[in-house]
Amino acid sequence: MGMLEGKVVAVTGAGRGVGREIALLCAQHGAAVVVNDPGVGGGGEGGDEGPAQETVNDIIAAGGKAWANLAFVNDRPGPPRSSRMRSSASGGSMPWSTTPGSCATRSGTR
Repeated sequence: MGMLEGKVVAVTGAGRGVGREIALLCAQHGAAVVVNDPGVGGGGEGGDEGPAQETVNDIIAAGGKAWANLAFVNDRPGPPRSSRMRSSASGGSMPWSTTPGSCATRSGTR
């Protein structure tokens, strides 16, 4: 059993670089991973769902569970994407609830 088995982890900036590696490592330890990355530049320009989805695809290919979330989670301006969440390969999107200052939690589980 992995150290994070049965847990859900949300990793911001998980489409590239250090965030991606953290997401992959969490999945290797058994976590279901929300890969958050709107795919924009430092000033909020652009928008590419490819990096987040690639990380999700790699986690699923290795036998894990992951979902891409393209929401902005900081105070920088950007396109309204907060309701966009890509489904996992299993076909369902996950119901998420968050409150300010808390971690994202999956509805119906502890």
